[in-house]
Amino acid sequence: ARWPHIQRWFQAMESRPSFRSLSGDFYTHAHDLPPQLGACARNGQGHQCEAYVDGLPGSGAWLLPLPEVDPFQPNAAGALTAAPSDHAARLEAAEALLARRDAVTRFTLRATGR
Repeated sequence: ARWPHIQRWFQAMESRPSFRSLSGDFYTHAHDLPPQLGACARNGQGHQCEAYVDGLPGSGAWLLPLPEVDPFQPNAAGALTAAPSDHAARLEAAEALLARRDAVTRFTLRATGR
């Protein structure tokens, strides 16, 4: 790594459950953060990420079977195999997803052009 001390700091932070619960998702990083950063301006490098998040043709996203390691979220390796202690979090996520099923359905149908 170019900056090993910074990398170790990030790895230590990402190992903490309190930090992982605050980390963002693809959509937030590609769409919500740029306008929230105040004086920052887009530099054009985010277009590939936006296309990937939106599942645009040619982006390589939204293809089945889903890869275990995603190129846009390298720290997610092993995320598909949760520890037993994550059971409560999984139940909470399932409840939130079901409570918003209509919005989730509309969001996922964007890939079909509907």
